[in-house]
Parts: sequence; structure tokens; C-alpha cells
Amino acid sequence: MPEVTNVANLNTSNLVGRQSWVLTALSKYTKYLVTVLCFTSKGDGPKSRPVAVQTLEDVPDRIESLTFGNKIDTRLELFWTPPRRPNGVITGYLVKCRELNQSTWLVEIELPPRSINFTLMGLVAHKSYYVDIAAKTRIGVGASYVIVIESGVAPEKPEAPHEVAVNQIEATSVELRVKLDSAQSPVTLVQWIVEGECQDLLSPDQWKQLSVNSSAADSLLTVLTVSGLHPDARYRFRVSAENSAGRGNTSVPTEWIRTDASVPSFPPERLVAHVLNATALSMIWMPLPQLHWNGRGRRYALRYWTCMGSNPDKQTLETDSGESVSIVVGDLEGWTSYCIQVAACNRLGCSEFGQQESARTMESVPSSGPTDVTAETINSTSIQVAWSSVPEIHQNGRILGYRVRYRSTLESSDAVLTVWGKLRTSAVLTDLQKFTWYQITVIAFTRIGDGAASFPVATTQTHEDVSGAPSGVYFPVANESAVRVSWLPPHQRNGIIRGYRIEYRAKKPNSSHPELSTSDESLGRDRNDYAVTGLKANTFYTFAVSASTRRGWGEAAVLDVYTGESRRVPVRPGRPLIGPSQIGDRWLMMTLLLAEVNNHSPIRNFTIQVKANGGQFMTHEELLPLGVNEFNISGLTPGMKYRLRLAASNDVGMSEFSEESDEVQTRFALPDHPPSVPNLAQHSYNSVLVRWEEPNSDVAWNGDKSGYRVWYRQSNAYNEELNPTGGRNFYIDENLYQSVDIMYPTTSTLISGLVPKAVFEVRVALVNNVGHGPMSSPVDIMLKEGVPSVVPEGLTAVAFGSSSIHVTWKSLPETDEEFENCLGYKVFYWAVESNGSTTQVKCVSLSENQVLVNDLRMYTMYAFVVAVFGAGGNGQNSSTPVEARTEDGLPGPPEKLTVTVTSQTSINLTWEQPGEPNGLIEGYELTYFQEKLVDGESKSVRVTLSSEKTSYHARDLMLGANYTFRISAKTRLGLGSEASSSILVGSQIGTPGAPNQLECLESDEEVVVTWNTPNSGSSPITAYILEYRNKDADLDSAEWISVRKDPLDRSSLGSQTTIGSHQLVPGAKYEFRVFAVNSQGISLPSSTTEFIFRETITRPEPVSAPQFYQRWWFLLAVGFAGFVVVVAVVAAFCISGRKRAKIASKEKSWKKRNNGESKPLPPEVDDATGFATIERRHPQLWGNQKYPRATTLPLYTRAPPRPSPGSILYDTDVISQHEDSGNVSDKASQNGDSDCESEGNHLAAFLNQSSKRPQSLCGATAPDAPAYTISLNGGHSVMPKYHTMRPTKLSSFA
Repeated sequence: MPEVTNVANLNTSNLVGRQSWVLTALSKYTKYLVTVLCFTSKGDGPKSRPVAVQTLEDVPDRIESLTFGNKIDTRLELFWTPPRRPNGVITGYLVKCRELNQSTWLVEIELPPRSINFTLMGLVAHKSYYVDIAAKTRIGVGASYVIVIESGVAPEKPEAPHEVAVNQIEATSVELRVKLDSAQSPVTLVQWIVEGECQDLLSPDQWKQLSVNSSAADSLLTVLTVSGLHPDARYRFRVSAENSAGRGNTSVPTEWIRTDASVPSFPPERLVAHVLNATALSMIWMPLPQLHWNGRGRRYALRYWTCMGSNPDKQTLETDSGESVSIVVGDLEGWTSYCIQVAACNRLGCSEFGQQESARTMESVPSSGPTDVTAETINSTSIQVAWSSVPEIHQNGRILGYRVRYRSTLESSDAVLTVWGKLRTSAVLTDLQKFTWYQITVIAFTRIGDGAASFPVATTQTHEDVSGAPSGVYFPVANESAVRVSWLPPHQRNGIIRGYRIEYRAKKPNSSHPELSTSDESLGRDRNDYAVTGLKANTFYTFAVSASTRRGWGEAAVLDVYTGESRRVPVRPGRPLIGPSQIGDRWLMMTLLLAEVNNHSPIRNFTIQVKANGGQFMTHEELLPLGVNEFNISGLTPGMKYRLRLAASNDVGMSEFSEESDEVQTRFALPDHPPSVPNLAQHSYNSVLVRWEEPNSDVAWNGDKSGYRVWYRQSNAYNEELNPTGGRNFYIDENLYQSVDIMYPTTSTLISGLVPKAVFEVRVALVNNVGHGPMSSPVDIMLKEGVPSVVPEGLTAVAFGSSSIHVTWKSLPETDEEFENCLGYKVFYWAVESNGSTTQVKCVSLSENQVLVNDLRMYTMYAFVVAVFGAGGNGQNSSTPVEARTEDGLPGPPEKLTVTVTSQTSINLTWEQPGEPNGLIEGYELTYFQEKLVDGESKSVRVTLSSEKTSYHARDLMLGANYTFRISAKTRLGLGSEASSSILVGSQIGTPGAPNQLECLESDEEVVVTWNTPNSGSSPITAYILEYRNKDADLDSAEWISVRKDPLDRSSLGSQTTIGSHQLVPGAKYEFRVFAVNSQGISLPSSTTEFIFRETITRPEPVSAPQFYQRWWFLLAVGFAGFVVVVAVVAAFCISGRKRAKIASKEKSWKKRNNGESKPLPPEVDDATGFATIERRHPQLWGNQKYPRATTLPLYTRAPPRPSPGSILYDTDVISQHEDSGNVSDKASQNGDSDCESEGNHLAAFLNQSSKRPQSLCGATAPDAPAYTISLNGGHSVMPKYHTMRPTKLSSFA
């Protein structure tokens, strides 16, 4: 027996207690081995030890079959097969027999368990008996096998049911109403067998047995219930009956029906969760099998929640369609475990949610700061800070420690105190400024970095203390008896300044610390100078200036001053000296050289200026303390070239700046900053592609750009160790990482050989010629499992109607080593004409190897490829796309149907081929009709057009009538959808007014027609249409002729136009009219004007573009041809004279031979033509010459051949133009000849070419051409007619 797996739901209220589960749908009285295992998102754990268990005994099933042996009138031998499922130990068989329609059993016997046959004795001939056989176990008697048989008569198979109808349709079952022929005995039936065919199973003509029903085999009209059907599937059924003789024929299949829709049968299987980062998870699952969607509106629903807590807030996301088998969930908390479930949904609802999976997001920085931050002042330089830990939901990782950021109101940047350890929640800030307000925040940090700052900001002020020394003390005035001292407030006030104190005393020789006498302590807080008088001349005095706060007098500023008149500005200092040992990476040590020291004017301070890389000097330090011979200049840039200079200042002023020092370069240092946070992408199942960006500033390198160093390690392969003594990378132990060096300027690398399905941490640092700089913030990536390497084979695609294609391939064997890593198949398909630009996809369960792709365009070639996909992504596509074309269907409507008015009675239609031809277009059918009845009738016109036609000109429409035009394309299946448009023929609302004041002016070459511009209507006039007709003709038949071939040509947008003289007949009376056209339609016609075209107009041949028959070479050819004709005619005359003489001599000899009797001569037959050579005389040709007549000679009845009319070619454009205009009304048949087919007409047309005016067909000529009368071979006279048509090419004439 194959292994069966049941998934038990975990009892979350008793996670560590005993679990239980009930196994159902087991076989009766069967031994089973049961094992239990635990599983997580990573896979299955080990199985428990098997436990053997057996289900209980039950009554047996019905015996398998029943047959008959020797059958005579009084005896019947029965044979049976034991039940297929005995459901216990068979203890015997119960055989019973009675007459039909009787209640008393004639035989009722229990046979041993091994019995398989029994003989009924003492039967009555030709009587029906009811036989019942059942197996028996210790539990009881099982189902009976019942037959009705007539003694002495062999049973026959039943006929096929003649009526099968579907009564009731549900989602998984239907009721069939089955009726048998009444002539049959229904009681002889053993069971009904129902077979069904499901169209959605994509196995046409494959009938499968759906049910066997033995409970309703005893009536003519039976209702059978067929269950186990697929919801929302197309079925048809057929039924057959079975009796003891066997199974009869099946009925005629029912009509196709569709079962009702239902919610999907079960949820998707094998949900796999993949961690993307600290705030996002990616989920993918196995697609639901196609037959289990059970309805339309397919989609998936994903439910997720935090696994912590007893009443979590569950969120739900839905996919766009059933083809989306993956989804990304964002905005999650870092380092948090989430529980995920997925369900399949349709329009009726969702299935149950499937197996629960869990995944934890990656570590991140805390999303919230510590709470309850307090700050308490200890003294004037210390503050104690305390806080509570970050709430667990916002920690987003393992808290490694805290950073206390504090800033005074006088500073622009924060100072940071790092406190290691998650459990430490207090710290003391020392070395603070006295009597200063501080703003304090606390930040928790993880391995990834610093989190959010605490809020609100804690503030406190240090205690007050004595002040520092006043600043900027100097003596602006000093003479022999008095001095004035000035000062500024102390830089470090350390409290509220309440006043100043001045102390001074004459300086004793050899005493560096003279005793000071108090001069005045009552100077106010606003005083900044003080004058002392009565001093001794030429004496050094020491002055001390101090400030007081509430804590007392603070530090004094002590300076010496000389009373005398010898003070002057300091001498220019010497050139600064910088030795090799005085150069650092960010500092320079400068030695000061003073050229001359003036003790009477002591130097108070120095001003230093710095020039970097040849730029401008910038002041670096203005107040350098006195008595310092060396000074350290800090805050410089590594690797930068500098020059220095300085100036000395005393009470009188500042000296000139010294000479520049030698240019020195600071040493290179380690890079200051890391590159950008790296971007990680999985390249394969065991490799990662790392990309980063170079820092925006070259200053960050602090040296030559050597390259980068990439560190990486498996995040779950170590325990984080704290290392607070690691310098700038205080908690990073490089020994825990593997590294790879990348040369500059490459900014990417591929790390391979990693462990699949593990989390890795990656950092990047800059490397210069000194070493590597600080690492970037870590970035984690979880490697997905590898993409499947197996390639599906045996791909086929077959059209399944006009909008579906059936795609099949070979299934992936379950024994394949990659089967467990696969989730399903993806079928990619696209229209070949799109070249793959609009690729679509169908997702198929791994248990299926076919799919019906629906909603395709008709009669379109599609290409298909299939690939296996897993949690790691899509595998390789099948090698070569397989193509299939959907079957054709009815076409869509033609596109861009436009209806344009071309005259008062004509409409022009244009269209384009249908956007959805759905097959080969064989033609179009156009129908147009008047919308209103005319004389009680609706007049319509139907036109069939070829597939190449995309326009039609409708003529002879009724002015002022509304017409509807409908056109549809046609394929081999018939006409498709219609495109329609309606329009009013003639003038309508918004069209221009009728032009007026029509006038005609005649010149030698043309007629100019002018008119006044009418009102344009609702839109500008786009064109004018000028028409004319010959008034001398019958007005009922004379047609209006448009001057231009395209009357709506925009070049006709003027208030005049011209008519060439060749279009008019001299001496004829014409009528003219004009229409105006805009976007709304055509106007009413103008009033007509009459015009008589003059006869005597000299029309010189145009010089610019002579016709070919006016060329010299054509005239030369015609002359040469005429010469050949004349020679041929003369030769013909000579030959004719000889023949006549020969005939006369033959007549004489004939008469002599016949003794003077007049008998007819036999006719001579031309060998070439087969016609008798008979010379016909005509007075017009031969004049008064006398020749003997041969009227008595017999003639053949065969007509001589006529010259080919194909020897003269005509301009088809000219012919079609005049056919349209209706000018060609005279026909050659009026003169007794057929249309342009008599040899005389052809010869006349040729000879008339020698005139100045071109000739037309059928003897027609231009109006000014001379009239010729030509007689040929005694034929009719051909009179040239006035016509505007002309031949354009003469190929040959003989």
C-alpha cells in the first residue's frame, strides 16, 4: 500500500503538550503503520518509530460478479466471485430464492465461506425467480447481489436506454433521468453504469466510468445521481444497463452541460517564504491545479501576522490573477517572525487557508528610541543620563548598546558617549561646559547601525562656577604717566558676569610674579576699559583683569605694559620653519622666528594664514598665545600641499606677514569614509553579486586610490562578540570575516562558493596606499535555493478552437533529484507577429503536464516555451519555441470607416482592413439604404467587393435623403461584424451656403469660371466642386461632369477654376454650377449659368509637352509605314491584273475544251489562307476601267479573316474618363458595323492619324479635325465623329 501523508494542525494552546489527530478515509479491517514527524519552513524532521494499528471489522461489500452454469427448466447453477473488499473475515454466504412478486422464500440457505457456487433445484419452467446472494462476516450480512431470471430462458443483454436527460445540476453532482424501452423487463437489470466525458480534462473522446448504481435497477424510469464531478466544468454523459447476461449498449450522449461553480477545492501547496531584507518577505507557492479552481475570477489570498502575541492583527493581500504565484510583503518590522498562509480564491470565495509557514525578517536598526530619558545635573561639569530600553517590537535586532548624544546651545555638532550592553540604562557625561544648557538624546544600536533617537529631547543646565579670564586684553593708550586697558568678556563665563576687577603694580626686577595691588573692584558688568594715571615713567607694570560671578572672582588675565613713548608696530616675523618630523597626516608643527624683540611693545599674539595646493591664503588662527615658539596647526587634509605665513600683533597694531614657508605635503592617512552601502543580488544558488558606488569626494580617500576591500561572512555562523577597544571600528572583529580586494576603479565583484539557503553579511571599505578605511554598514542577503536545471521536453501545441491552444509536455519524473526543489511549470507565450514584446505566462501545477491557453486572438500564430520554476526562480526554457495558430473565425468590423460627400448625389466611402481579421479576408459586403421609406418601400443596395478594395463610390443617391452604410468583412466562415455610418446626402446643417454670381470667361486655351465665396457654415470651406453639362444634349440623359477627377482635392480651394478647351465642343451650349464643401458636407448648388463655346478658336499645339504622335520620329515612322502600304497596294494591283489576264486565258481555253459552252471555272484557293481568290470590283476604287465580271463564279461560304483590332492600342485612362462622363454615345453599330471591329474602321482610324488632331475609337475625331470619307473593299463609308478620345499607341498595321 502506498504511503499516505496527513498534515495535522498544531494545537498552539498546548505547544509542549500531547498532540492528537484523527486519520480518516481508511480502509476497513486493514493494518496500518503510523509515524509522526515535525516540520518547519526549512524542511521535515526525523520520523517517529512506526506504530502498527488495524481498523475494525465491518460487513462485506457485494460479491464481485454472478454467472450461470447449466440452465434447464427445473434447475439453475450459480457461480460468483467473492467481494473485492471483504472488510473482515468471510464467515459464509447467504443464498435466497423466491418467485417474482411473491414474498415467501423457496430457498434460504447459508453456505460455507469458501463456497463459490450453488445449484437451485425444483424450479418451474418459464417462471421468473428472484435470486439474492450476500456475503457475511462476524459483524453481519453485507450488500446483496440481486437478479431476476426466467427458468429455462437464457438472459439477454439489455438494450441501450433510449432517453437520458439531465435533471438537476450542482457543483459536484448531477441527476440523470434514464428511461428504458417498456418492451424490456427492467427487473432483470443488475446495475446502471454512467460514463462521462469532461471537456476541461483536455482528453476528447475519452469516456470514463463515473458511477455504478444498483439501487435503482428495477423500474422503467430511473433517476441516477452522478457525484464526484469537478465544479465549473463541461460534461456530457451516457448510460448503459447491465443484467446477469452482461452489459448492454450505451445510450446516445447528452448535450454538454456545465456544473455549478464553487469555491476552490483546497489551498495551494508548498508555500515557501524567502527573506528579502529587514522589512520585506517574498512568498512563492505551487500553483493550484486547473480543475480545482472551480470557477472564474481566479486569484490567491495571502494572510500574514506576527507570530508573537495571543491576538495578532492578521493582514491579507491578494494577487491580481491566478497566474501570479508569488508576492512580496513590505513595511514589516525588522528581526520579527511572521506567520504566513495562502488560499485560492474565485468569485464565490476562497478555499481554506493552507499550511502555516513562518519566516523572520533580517536584522535592522531600531525603529524607535529608548523611552523615559532623563537628565540630572551633578555639578558644573557633569550630568547623569538615564533611560529605559527600546520596546521589543521596535528593536529590530539584537541591541548591542546605546549612544548618548549631547550638544550645548553654543555648539553646532553633537558629542557622543557610547555605552555597551543592552542592560546598561544610565551614563554620566563629564568635562562639560559650566553653566551651559545641554540637549540630550539616547540612541540604541544593533549590528546594522544606529536606530532612531529618543523623543522628546532631554534638557538640563550645568551648575554655575567662577568665570574664565577676560579675553582680548590690550593697552590702546600708554604714555609716561598713564595707561588705558581694554578687554572683552571671558570666553568661558561659567555663570552670569556681575562685574570686573582691575589689579596692577610696578614690576620689580628679577621678579616674574609681582604682588598686585587692588585698584578697583566696582567696575560694572558693562565696562570694557579702564584708565590708570599717576604712573612712573619708563616703568614696566603688571595688570590683571578678572570677572566675578555669584561663585566669586574667576581667573585673571595678566599682561605687562611699559610706560613710555617708544612703542611701535612689531617687526615682520621671520620665515616659518617646518621640519620633516613636524609633518603629520592632518597637522603641521610650525617653528616661529622673530627678527627683533621690542620689550617696550610686547607682542600680544600671532595671526597664522594657510594656503592649500596653491590657492589663496586663509586665516587659520588669529590669536596665537604669546611666548609660544612652536605651534601645532590641526584640521588639515591628508596628502594636501600647504604653505604658511604669520604676522605679529601688539598694542599698537599688526606687523607685515612673514615670507611663505616651504611647501610641504601632509602625510597620507587611512580613508575617512566608507563607500556607499553595497547593493547585493543573488547571482546563483551559491554566489552573490556585490555592487557599490565610489564616494562623491576624493578627499575621503586621503591617499592614492588603490581599490576596495569586501568583507563577508555567514551571519548565522557566529555569536556576536563585543569589542569596545577596536578603534573606529570598535565592535568589528575582522578575523570573523573573509575578504577580497578589488582594484580601482572596479565597483563590483562576484562572491562565490557560499552556502545555499544561508544568510550572509557583506561590508565594503576603501583601500589606499596606507591601508583600508572604515567598513560600510553591513548588508545582509539570504540565498535562495538554486533554480531548477532540468529543461522540459516534448513540448507540443495544438489549436483547440478559434481562441484556445492546447499545450502539452513531458512531466518531470518524481524520481528526479531536483523534483523536490520544483514548484511547477511556467508556460510563456506570445503572438509571433509581436516578436515577444507582449509575452504572457500561465502557471501550471507540478502535477500537471498540460494547459489550455484561452482568450487568444483568432487566426493568430503563437509561440510557446515552458520552464520549470522553484523557490529560487525560473529554470531554463525549452530550447525551441513551438508555434501553433488558432483557428479562424468571423472577422471583426472594418476600421476607420469614413463617408465623404463628393456631390449632391454621390458619396465616397473608405475603410481599412479589420484590426481583427480572424482569418483570410475574402472580400467585403457593403449595404446602404435610405433610413426613411420612399413610396412605402425601403430601397437598399448590396455590393460585394473584393478583398483588395478599400473604397467605394456610391452614385445616383437621392438628394436630401439620409443613408446608412454598413460594411462587413468576409472569411471562409462567413460575414463578420459590421461597421456602420450614416450621412445626409447633399446640404445639411453646418454646410456652407451656395456660391453665387457664377461667371464664365473664354480665352484661346481655356475657359475661366469665377464665383463669389459663400458663407462658410460651421467650419471653414475645404474645397469647391465645379460641374458642367452640354445643354444641347437631351437634358434628361445629359450628366453633370466634374471638372476635376478628385473634386475634393484641396488645390480646388479657390473662387475660380479653369476648363481646358479640349473638354468642350465648339459651338455647344453649356451649363455650369458650383458647390462648396466643408467638414460638415456639401452645400446646395449655385444657380446655373449658360455659356456657348466658340467654334473658331485657334488652338496651337502645346510646345511644352507635345504628344508622342507629334514627335518627329513618330511622323517618320508613319510616313515609312504609309510608303510601305502604297507599295503593297501597287503590288496588289499588279498581281490582280495578272490574275485577271490568266483567268481570261483560262476561260478561253475552257470554252474551247467544252466546245464553247459557258461553264463555271473552279475557284482558285489560296494556299496560305484557304479562301478563294475572288477579285471584287468597285466603281470608287477602280473608276471606269472595264474588267470582265466573274459573277458566275462560285464562292465559299466561309468569311475571309478580318484585320486584328489589337494592332492599335488605346490610352485606357482616356477611355475610362470619357466612359464615366457619358460623352461616348454614338456607336459604330448605327452605321451597320460592330463596335470598333470592322476592318474599314481600323484602317480609317489609322489613316486619320495623319491629321493634326488625334483620332478616337470607332472613327471619332476631334472637333477641329478634317472629315474624311474612306471606302474600303466595297464596305460602308466611315464618317468621323466628334469625340475627345484618341489612340495613344500604334503598334503595327498591315
